[in-house]
Formats: sequence, structure tokens, C-alpha cells
Amino acid sequence: MDNSSLMQPIVRKARKKKVKHEVDRIKQAEKKKRRLEKAIATSAAIRAELEKKKQMKKEGRLDAAVEEDSADAANNKQERDELECSKQAEKKNKNIRLEKSIATSAAIMAELEKKKLRKLEEQKRLDEEGAAIAEKKKRRLEKAIATSAAIRAELEKKKQMKKEGQLDAAVEEDSAKNKQERDELERIKQAERKKRRLEKSIATSAAIRAELEKKKLRKLEEQRRLDEEGAAIAEAVALHVLLGEDCDDSYRNTLNQETGFKPWDSTTKFNLFGGGRNIFCPHQRCSSYAVHSNNRTRESNWSSVSYEPFARGWDNNNNNNNMRISADLIAAQAVSSLQISENTDVDAIVFNGMFRR
Repeated sequence: MDNSSLMQPIVRKARKKKVKHEVDRIKQAEKKKRRLEKAIATSAAIRAELEKKKQMKKEGRLDAAVEEDSADAANNKQERDELECSKQAEKKNKNIRLEKSIATSAAIMAELEKKKLRKLEEQKRLDEEGAAIAEKKKRRLEKAIATSAAIRAELEKKKQMKKEGQLDAAVEEDSAKNKQERDELERIKQAERKKRRLEKSIATSAAIRAELEKKKLRKLEEQRRLDEEGAAIAEAVALHVLLGEDCDDSYRNTLNQETGFKPWDSTTKFNLFGGGRNIFCPHQRCSSYAVHSNNRTRESNWSSVSYEPFARGWDNNNNNNNMRISADLIAAQAVSSLQISENTDVDAIVFNGMFRR
């Protein structure tokens, strides 16, 4: 069948070629016939013209006729030349059109051959795909048949077990196994959750311990700093007392009515002030107090301090009496009145009974 289908286009092509050749032969025969008829008509016209000339010659009008005939002959020759040129041009155009038609028919035949080949390839591919699909369907059908056979065998087995009274026990055993598996899975999940919570709590406790350690270190550093500040204050007071003992001049320990008593440098902001009738010692917080190598202090927060009943009155208006400070008493009271709290705040440093008349 394939060979016959391949031969059919060749046979059709041969038939078309034969018909075309026959048509061309008939056309050429017709052209020859027309040319022959035209030549016969032309020869008849020439013969008639010659008879006419002969008759005119007999009548003595031959010369005028000759001239007229020569003019007519020239015109006829020109017409024949033009006709021949037009025929040649028409023939050339026909040949060109024929060549174009032949080339077009060849291209069309080549395109038809290509389409035919593509169609054959497509048919072959479709046949292969159909065979593959049929094979897949066959495998699926065989699998479904096998599955149905297995299900049928299982049903027969269950039916037999039911007849023997073993189906209930098997069902209970399956349910017990399923329950045991679910319980085991739940236990594993709970253990995982407990493990995650334990890890989270361990991490939290570690963070808390680290924070407590940091706070403890900060507390120890603050305590050490406060101890150093207290020692520096005590040292400064003791140094001041020693300087006061070395000086025999009582006027160096006298509070001036106009300028006040300033044994330290004014930049330290730790001064004894006098005014009115009483003198007092200011109060500052140790958290903002630091002693430098030159026994001076940084900026301090000053607040009011109670000085009664440890201060003695001093009447500037009446007698302008001089006051003398006991060096030993100042040192003892300064050391005993240092109160450094554990939480970095010092309430007050009070010099009790620092002055006497």
C-alpha cells in the first residue's frame, strides 16, 4: 500500500506532462495553419494585384501604377517589419512566461513533496504515540486486574476468617497496634516538647546567672570605689588636721567675718562656710565624689545638712571672738561620721561637734 501511494504522484505527474505536450502540439499546429492561411491570402492578394497591374499596363497607365505600387510596397514592407517585431516580442514574452510557469510548477511540486514527507513523518509519530498509549493502557489494565484480584482474595480470606470466628480478634489486634503506635508517637512528641522547654529554661537561667554575675561585679566595683572615696576623704581630713596641728598661729583657724573659713582650695567645692551667728559643714553624696592625686574632688551635689547641736554660735556683731578648732577632735569626728552604704549611696557626712569656742 505504501508503494502504490508513493507511485500515484509520479503517475499523475507523467499524465500531466503528456497532456501538456499534446496541448502544445495542437497549439503549434493551429499556429502553422493560421500562418498558412495568412500566406495563402497574401499570395492571392499579390496575384490579384499582379493581374490588376497587367490590366493597367494594357491600358497605358502602368507608370503611375508602378510608382503607387512602390509606395505601397514600402508601406507594406514597413508593416511587415513591425508585424515581425511584434511577433518576436510576443514570442519572447511567451517564452519568459512559460519559463516562469515551469519554475513555479517545479517549486509547487517541491513544496508538495515536502508536505507529503512531513505528513508521512507526522503519521509515523502518531502511530508510535498511539502504540505507546495503547501499551500504557494495557499495563494499567493489567495492574487494575491484579489489584482487583488481590482485593477479591483479601475479601475471600476475611470471609473465611469470619466463618472461623477469627475476624474480631484480628480487628482488635489491629486496633491495639494502631493505638500503641499513636501512644508512642504522642509520647515522643511530649518528650520533644519537654526537651525544648528544658533547653529554653536552661538558656534563660544561664542568662539570668550571667546578669546576676554582672550585677554582683558592678556592686563589688561600686563598693570598692566607695571604700576608696571614703579612705581618700579620711586621708584628706587627716592631712588637713595635721596641717592644722603644725600651724601655731591661731588666726589660721579663725573664721573671718567677711571671707569665711577656706582651708582647702576653692576649686574643690568642699569648704566650710561661715555667716550670721553659726557655722556649718556642707553635705554631699559620695556617688558623685572622687578624690584625685592632688587631694581635690570632682563636681559634687550639695544639699542642706543639719548641724545642730554640734555647731556653736558665733556672734560676729558683738565681740568678734576668734574660734579655735581642735585638730584631734576634727579627725576623730570625721572618721567616725563616714557612713558608706552598700548600695552606693551615702546619706550624709556630718562632722559632729567639730567646733568649739
